[in-house]
Amino acid sequence: MKGSSIVLATDLSDNAKCAAEWTHSFAEKHGLNVVATHVVTISVSHWAKGAYDVLEDATLMEKARKHVSDWYEEATGAQPDEVKVLVGHAAVQLSDTVDEYDASMLVTSASGKGSLKKIFLGSVAQSLANDPPCPLVVVKPQHSKLEDPSTIVVGVDFSENSAKALSFAARLAKTANGQLKVVHADTAPSIAVVDEEDLPKEYVQDGHYEWAKEEMEAMLADHQDELEGLDSETVVIQDYPTRGMLDYVTKEDPDLIVVGRSGHSPFVSSVMGSVLLKVLQSAPATTIVVPTDSDEG
Repeated sequence: MKGSSIVLATDLSDNAKCAAEWTHSFAEKHGLNVVATHVVTISVSHWAKGAYDVLEDATLMEKARKHVSDWYEEATGAQPDEVKVLVGHAAVQLSDTVDEYDASMLVTSASGKGSLKKIFLGSVAQSLANDPPCPLVVVKPQHSKLEDPSTIVVGVDFSENSAKALSFAARLAKTANGQLKVVHADTAPSIAVVDEEDLPKEYVQDGHYEWAKEEMEAMLADHQDELEGLDSETVVIQDYPTRGMLDYVTKEDPDLIVVGRSGHSPFVSSVMGSVLLKVLQSAPATTIVVPTDSDEG
């Protein structure tokens, strides 16, 4: 696995303790250091008034770090390897911390209070999810540990992004002695201005399912070496991506969902980013968003 650290982003709320539990469990299993990080977000008016200059005091900063460390110990029964208390824009500070430690993962909870709740319900969340600095783990309370064995669902749309997600999920499933379920959910678009016989079969409702199965077979063939020896199955769902995926994971209740980051262009990012955020917010399982350039294992 790339890097020797996991960055845990916390708002110090009780709701965020599930993320600490997941981080501690995963780090212990994989021999990784935990960097517990709290970002004090600022507004322009507060910055102008010098409201956060107090944290430049070494004694107060040490107390702040101890507060984070005590919170982590209360959640996990252990101390983090390092603690960082930062001031600024949360997404920027977290990305910089990931780069500083060459972290293998950035972990946070799905909800909480303060800045991190805003991150995962607002524009910063979309920024991180669309282009995460490393695999981004959003922990749900009911899945605060990656059990062994685990059931892992990876959502694919046959793009380069989802190919990276499949590679990541396969390697993770092997380390967790888990079952891997490769899921595609989509339906043919409605193109009323063109006759069906003039359209490729992926754009025709009757042909879309067969096209998706063929694409799934081709994708699995490309990843044959990574999937070798794994207990895996494929699922093709004829439904809108968000509804199809959410219905499936709600029914199956996997331990983990893995998805690739959303699209490249502004239009694709706005559409797929919406799907991704809905999965992050609504799926019952802990979810990992894998960046396109990920070579994690």
